[in-house]
Parts: sequence; structure tokens; C-alpha cells
Amino acid sequence: MKVSKVLIADKQTLTVVGIRNLLESFPEFVVIGEVDSWQAVNDNFTRDTPNLLLIDYAHLTGFSYEGYQRFNQEHPATKLIVITDDQDRQRVLQILQANTAAFLTKECSRNEILTALQAVANGQKFYCESVLQLLMDQSILVEKDDPINSLSPRELQIIQYIAQEISTKAIADELNLSPHTINAHRKRILKKLDVKTPVGLVVKALRLQLIKL
Repeated sequence: MKVSKVLIADKQTLTVVGIRNLLESFPEFVVIGEVDSWQAVNDNFTRDTPNLLLIDYAHLTGFSYEGYQRFNQEHPATKLIVITDDQDRQRVLQILQANTAAFLTKECSRNEILTALQAVANGQKFYCESVLQLLMDQSILVEKDDPINSLSPRELQIIQYIAQEISTKAIADELNLSPHTINAHRKRILKKLDVKTPVGLVVKALRLQLIKL
């Protein structure tokens, strides 16, 4: 059994205790430390390198986006998992673009957190539905009358797979994402195109010339 070493970086004591208690139930995760500042994160790497870094950047003393980017570049073997209550769309998008392996909110369920950890440990990416919804809300309001431009390159790619009747798991494997993330993308696509079923999605995609017969 592959064991992942986990470092928790969060200034909120209750969150740290909750995550540690959750992980102690699963032998494939071992918490090697808890820190409450960005400096302590960097110091920890001189002693022991974790496989997973669970971080709440919004509650971490000394955190900067530039430092986060640099850290990700200098420690590619350590996957960064964000668990935060930050609701600022621009900050969330910025952190996502810095090669973050998983992004969850503190409203996520126990199962969702564990699914994210397992997905990242297996080399996949994971974004919880709350985060995807947060990023989607504004774009739908702005681009509601222009469904083609409201679709991201990833969503257009997934539409192609759906039209070929490729399963969610197979799409996830092909794109190196978790099945949960693919399902969240599917829901977003259905909402953006204002359809309710995969068949309706394919018909709409054909009409908009997003796919060809």
C-alpha cells in the first residue's frame, strides 16, 4: 500500500484537528506535521518532504501568491491541496491557475475531502462542485446569450467525449482528472447550454456546430 505523507498548513485550530482526525482513520495517509505560517511550510521541507500539502492560504500568516507559485515550481513532487473558505472568485481562479492539484471549500463533505485526497495521491486533479459553481455563476450571468463563448476549452473537449459515448471514468482517465470533476463539468455544460440530458446536449452541440456527425 502506497502511503502519502501529509503536511497541514492552516491557522485555524479546529480545521487542523478535524483534518487530522479524518486522516487518522485511513492508513494510506500519515500526517507528518501541522504549521500555521508560510515560513513554517518552507522550513518543514528542510526536514521532511510531504507528498501532499493541505493548505488554507486565506488563513496562513506570511502567504503570498508569488511565493505559492515559486513553491509549486521548486517542489513538483509535492501536490498542493487547498481547503479554504475563501469566496473571492478572482483569488480562487488565480490559485487554480498556479497548478493546484485540488481545490475544496470548508463546506465540502467528509467523503468529498477523502475523494480529493485519494484522487491527488493517484495523480489526478480534483475541484469540488462548490468551487466550480463559484467560478461558473458570474460567467453564466455575463454570457447567457452566447453559450458557445461561455464554454471553456476543457468543457468543449468533454463535449467531444460525451458525443462519442465515452464513459465518465474513461474521460477522467484520459484527462487525468477525477470522475467527480468530470461529473461537475458535465453539470456545468448542461446548465450553460440549457439542456437536461446527454441526448439533449448532443443535439444542442450539433445545432451549434460544436461537434460534427
